[in-house]
Amino acid sequence: MEKQQTFSDVEYGAHKHAGRREIVLDRMDAVAPWKKLIEVTEPYYFSRVRERPAKGIEIMLRMYFLPLWYDLADGAAEDAVYDRYATRKFMKVNFLEEDAPALPRFRHMLE
Repeated sequence: MEKQQTFSDVEYGAHKHAGRREIVLDRMDAVAPWKKLIEVTEPYYFSRVRERPAKGIEIMLRMYFLPLWYDLADGAAEDAVYDRYATRKFMKVNFLEEDAPALPRFRHMLE
């Protein structure tokens, strides 16, 4: 089943030029050892939050690294996921299906 595209996907898919943030995030996506990070973190990750399934661990790890790479507060990182197409693409969040993840609880779990 093919993923439904959002208006942002259609709009930005027509652009020929990638911005700096998109270039950096594409490179980080390519070099970050996501499978290893998931493997190390998964035993400590909670599977349910307040009777709802938790966000996927990969999405949460991506959300965790955004503020570190861009020197953002947690709220600013969440806003960046909503406001910037490159960030949303890196996060692999489809707003037709879900909201941006909340970061503080995940950060606390990692600590």
